[in-house]
Amino acid sequence: MSIGTEALKPTSLPPARSSYQHKALSLLPILSLWICLVLALAVRVWFVIRTHGVIEGDESMVAIQAQHILYGERPVYFFGQQYMGSFEAYLMAIFFSIMGQTVWAVRAETTCLSLILVWLTWKLAAALTNGLRLPEYARAAFIFIATFCAAIPPTYDLVIQLRTLGGSGLTPLWLLQLSQPSSG
Repeated sequence: MSIGTEALKPTSLPPARSSYQHKALSLLPILSLWICLVLALAVRVWFVIRTHGVIEGDESMVAIQAQHILYGERPVYFFGQQYMGSFEAYLMAIFFSIMGQTVWAVRAETTCLSLILVWLTWKLAAALTNGLRLPEYARAAFIFIATFCAAIPPTYDLVIQLRTLGGSGLTPLWLLQLSQPSSG
């Protein structure tokens, strides 16, 4: 052997990760998706229950347009606007035809759209981390944080509503009571 080849031999190898640990780490992104989907669904169901069937003006405008679609109209744009399409109204018309014209149908449509948004966020976060040479735990953490942020925007919406004059129909009573100055 020559002297130069002795220096190229590694003295010690890093400990190999067991196949069990590697498989567990590779399942974390999928597990984070399911956790965030369940969380998003739970938060939205909680909001539906807490609002006692009260819907906001924006939701009611989409519902009215969906009713018009059920009666034969075929709008391309949202009422009175030449820049916003009417896809959501067509989707809500499908829910109306299945579930009837109820508040639950309005909320079911928005819940389905938000769950699709959570899934798309998960897909985007996974695609963004595929090309990077991140450790598996960092990749899983990024995917989870991005998906988690997509799963909980209604709580952010509540904070904004609390800053308006007394909130709106979606603001739970206990949050309004917390935002009021204490008397005494």
